[in-house]
Amino acid sequence: MRLRDMDIIRKEINTCNIDLHPAAEKYAQDIFDIIITHKKYLAMFLDWVNNINNINEILSFLSKSKSDFGKKSNIYIIEFKNKIVGVISLNSIDKHKREADIGYWISPDYEGLGIISKSLQTMIDKHSHEIKKFILKCAVFNTRSNMVALRNGFSYDCIIHKGEIINGVYHDQNQYYKCSSLK
Repeated sequence: MRLRDMDIIRKEINTCNIDLHPAAEKYAQDIFDIIITHKKYLAMFLDWVNNINNINEILSFLSKSKSDFGKKSNIYIIEFKNKIVGVISLNSIDKHKREADIGYWISPDYEGLGIISKSLQTMIDKHSHEIKKFILKCAVFNTRSNMVALRNGFSYDCIIHKGEIINGVYHDQNQYYKCSSLK
């Protein structure tokens, strides 16, 4: 994605008091603080959370994300009313098939405010010129994420049995998709 496109994302989404910033090391402390403060809660849904023990792990992730931006993945930091609250991303971008998996997480202090839905729609709108199929997978038990998919126009595709491991336990995943108008 070109820098000019990022400026468009920022301007449009700013009307909702939300900004999406490309991953950068300057957000490490805020991201680390959210993860440490809400580790027990986030670990119910995200396997990697329990592996985060110091800020250097976040710095390394953000540095790699910055270098991968536009190639393998696009990681955005979500800012709401001038406070960093979470992350949303296009993962495993397949340029040949023109599809990408979507991932996100948000501080539980900011759940239920529509921040993820607004961020998701903006990210899809801005990437629909290059990606035809957006895929969202979430654990069957993760009611909030399943509802995000449905509320944002994703269609249920299938169940992936034992599709993810969280804290050493296999969980089934629901897979949803949304196609852009790209031909």
